[in-house]
Amino acid sequence: MLRIHHQRVSADTELVLVEGELDSASASRLESDLGLLRLMGVSRMRLDLGGVTSLDSAGVGVILDARREARRRGGDVLLARRSPAVVRALDQAGIRAEFPDAP
Repeated sequence: MLRIHHQRVSADTELVLVEGELDSASASRLESDLGLLRLMGVSRMRLDLGGVTSLDSAGVGVILDARREARRRGGDVLLARRSPAVVRALDQAGIRAEFPDAP
């Protein structure tokens, strides 16, 4: 089960806490939540993925798409924390270096 919580940390930045399985069955939920935040004017998102227990290519795709859209609008998506499952998935996709640790 995927759980998503978020809190505003500044006028244009949201901390998004994601816990559970981020996979093909649940990725669309995160995609919808991030899209709603964009509509609310959030241009910068810090994803806390420390509680993610599994991450597949669908979940990685949502993260990449969110970052691409945020950058197109002058913002960004950063990873605040990442679980071992997230590190493995990013390594397997060959994109771990593209996501330096967020402050």
